[in-house]
Amino acid sequence: MLSTTTADSPIQVLLVDDDPRLRTLLQDELEDEGYQVSTAADAAGAWDQLNHCSPPDLLVLDWSLPDGSGPEVCQRMREAGITVPVLMLTGHDDVTDRVLALDAGVDDYLVKPFSVEELLARLRALQRRRWEAEVDQPDQLLVLGGLSLNLTAETASLSGSVLPLLKKEYDLLVQLLLADGKACSSEVLLLNLWGEAGLASPTILDVYLESIRQKLSTDDSSPRLQLCADDAWCLIEGGGVSA
Repeated sequence: MLSTTTADSPIQVLLVDDDPRLRTLLQDELEDEGYQVSTAADAAGAWDQLNHCSPPDLLVLDWSLPDGSGPEVCQRMREAGITVPVLMLTGHDDVTDRVLALDAGVDDYLVKPFSVEELLARLRALQRRRWEAEVDQPDQLLVLGGLSLNLTAETASLSGSVLPLLKKEYDLLVQLLLADGKACSSEVLLLNLWGEAGLASPTILDVYLESIRQKLSTDDSSPRLQLCADDAWCLIEGGGVSA
């Protein structure tokens, strides 16, 4: 049987469904199987977790949500580069709906009513496919000093130890490392991470950057996050933190 834990921690599942009874039932069943489960009742809650928490390993997503549809959420995820495998739960069972879901980036599709045993089997299959893909794909790394970002696994380490980052913190560090020491303006960072203007403010960006600086300051081999021009940021080699 495929394990519901990795070498370091349980498999993380984000469960998105607006039915509180079904959500509680599935959370209990998944946790009994050894998964670590977080939940959301709507698309906004799902997006909040995807953008501010570590990305889950698997996403169980209902089709009908109070503020949007599951396929819309999935399509937006894929456009944002979020590759987590998605299992769609739905009462829609015709070919047109299946095609719509698959075209939106859904990996698998489970029609209600379903058995918990089938749900668990589908999740194991998604987990196995993702594991096989990661084994076959060589790690792509961005490294500066003691900081290393694994673009394949979407993880970060500092001097060989796991560096705990929120999703947006990780994405910001990717942008700064890809710039290879050149200045990244706040405007460009906001556009690359939040898309259209108005979805986030410079104040929010400053909060994430300050959090990154604090996390990097714990290690002398970490690069320095520095305000290197008017309203522009860069990462440079060297220990400590610069304002």
